[in-house]
Formats: sequence, structure tokens, C-alpha cells
Amino acid sequence: MAKFCTKCGKKLEDGQVCDCTKNETAVETATEPATQTVVVQKTGGFDFGACFQSLIDIVKGIFTKPSDTFKKYSKSENMGVGIMAIVINALVAGLFLYLILTNLINAGYQAAVMNSGLDSMTSLGLSSIGGTNVASALGIDFMKIFLYTAFFVAFEWFMIALMVYVFAGAIFKANIDFKKAISLVGTVSVLATVATAACIVLSYISGQLTVIVLCLTASFVGFYLYQALAETTDINKNRLAYAFIPALVIATVVVGFILWQVLVSSIMSWGASVSAAGDSLGSLFG
Repeated sequence: MAKFCTKCGKKLEDGQVCDCTKNETAVETATEPATQTVVVQKTGGFDFGACFQSLIDIVKGIFTKPSDTFKKYSKSENMGVGIMAIVINALVAGLFLYLILTNLINAGYQAAVMNSGLDSMTSLGLSSIGGTNVASALGIDFMKIFLYTAFFVAFEWFMIALMVYVFAGAIFKANIDFKKAISLVGTVSVLATVATAACIVLSYISGQLTVIVLCLTASFVGFYLYQALAETTDINKNRLAYAFIPALVIATVVVGFILWQVLVSSIMSWGASVSAAGDSLGSLFG
């Protein structure tokens, strides 16, 4: 009695196995590389939307499940997310200092006007000028302050990432490269971004509360950096402190030294204009 393949209907001899199954397997095998190539092409470039969604997920997880969040996002392939997180933090920090300085200068100027002993109309007229306008006349460039702050905050994060890689990866041979270090540091910077944004709001409510939140944020950032390094690398736990502390100290000292040089140079360049304008204001207020 003749036998036929149940799949393709081909007539088979006794004991013969149809080769249609082998052909199907060969076709599937041949198409797998093409499918994988498509996936690589889709995920190989920088996807802004995906990075932004990752930042949203980090914001949700950094407070509730920090350990899981570190392990998920502190990877070399997430360097784009880390860079975006650092840039956002730098911009928020620049905005924070910008608003703090303008508010302080305006408040100080208003207090000086009210205590100057001038008549009410003159005081009202001087108050309308605004402290920031007077500061600009003194040569204080608030936009430059914003940009400088953003730059040095970003520089600080990248220096920390570099030093973490040097000490943990290069010296103590942990499984961390520079890309992974940036991802790790960027993930932790999200905490600082959220806290700094909260401090912008708090600065209009209570200066003391703002300082307290900033101090707590600095403590948590340091602790989270330590925890992230411990949980996302295979560094020997006996050497962890010897990698983390020097990395943090050296990065801070380098950035602080450069920042100090910039501040001294800026103050000296502002000195002449501030002195001249200050003499004018001094004669005005008597």
C-alpha cells in the first residue's frame, strides 16, 4: 500500500522519510540572521524616546527599588541614558543656582532701598528697577553663571565616572568599563535631579528647609554611588572602599580646583566695574 507524506502529500517508499521537514528547518535557519540584523538596526542607534522612557523608569525605581534600578540600568549599553541623565541634572542645577542668586540679589536690593531713608516715591521708583538689573549693571552675567554651573556639574559627574573606572576597573580589575561607569553615575544623578528640582520649589518657601534637603541629597547620592558600585560589579568587597573613596575625592578636588581658578578670574574681571558702579550706588543711597 502506497504511503504519502502527511504534510506535503509526496509519495513515499517503505521506510522513506520525507525531506519537507528538513527544507522547512533550513528555510527558518536561513532567515534567522536577517531577523537579527533588523533588530540590531533598530536598536543600534541613539533612540531619544527610549532613553527618555528609561529615565522615567529610573525616577520611579530610584526611590522604591534602588537596588533593582542600579542593576537594570548600570550597563554599558545604557550609556546614552546615563549621559542624558547627567545633562538634565546639570541643567537643573544651573537653573537652581540661577534662581537662588537672582532671588537673593532682588531681596537684598529691595531691603537696601527700603532702609535707605529715601522718600516713598523715590524708593518705589528704585524698587521698580529690580536687583537683577542693578546686578547686570555691575557686570554680573546671570546666563554665564547658569552655563558655568551646568558645565561644572556635568564635569563633576563625568570625572566621578572616570575615576570609578580607573580605580574599580583598571586598578582592581572589576567588570566595569567607562561606558558602564557613566551609566552607573548617570542613574544615581537622577536622584540628585529630582531633589534639586524639589529644592527650587522649596527655596520659595523656606531657605532652611532647602539647605536641609540639599545636605540629605548629598548624603544619599554618596551612599547610592557606593551601593551601585557594590551591586553592579564584581569588585572585591574588601577593596570597595579603596576604589570608591579615592575616586570621589580626586574627582571633587580636580573639579573644585578648576572651579576656584575660574571664580578667581571672574571676580577679578568684575572688580573694576563693580567698584565703579558700587561707588555710584553708594552716593545715591547716601
